[in-house]
Amino acid sequence: TSWWRAPERRTQETALALRVNARPVSELRAWDAGRWSGKAVAWVAEHDPAAFAAWRTDPGSEAHGGEPLNGLIVRVSAWLTEQSLVRGSALVTADPAIIRAALVSALGAAPATFWRLDIPPLSLTVLQCANNEWRVRGVNVEYQDDAVATV
Repeated sequence: TSWWRAPERRTQETALALRVNARPVSELRAWDAGRWSGKAVAWVAEHDPAAFAAWRTDPGSEAHGGEPLNGLIVRVSAWLTEQSLVRGSALVTADPAIIRAALVSALGAAPATFWRLDIPPLSLTVLQCANNEWRVRGVNVEYQDDAVATV
């Protein structure tokens, strides 16, 4: 089993709570929210409504000065493509936005699907790669050591 995590401190703390020494991977870093970082979604919607609307409806929007949704999905998809060549299972601790992007990629779904996925903190999503195709085995499921691939 391989153990990976996003580079943020919170993912390191989660990995340590799981008693694993997970290697940080820059491709799994949290979504860059630009000037909105640290602000509540409700605050952004109220104080920057046009930019917020663009961000939610245009996957190429950089209205917030950060990474566009398309960029996030491409980044996570590229990492998943690399992992499809690796045999065995893996555990990844990452921000919910990274998990949502992985699900969009695995499903081959439109970027708008990202906004329809609810990934609570400390939940488990299970993906499996077979014949170079990712499949969603479970979302928000209980942890099992025998999971084939975990993201």
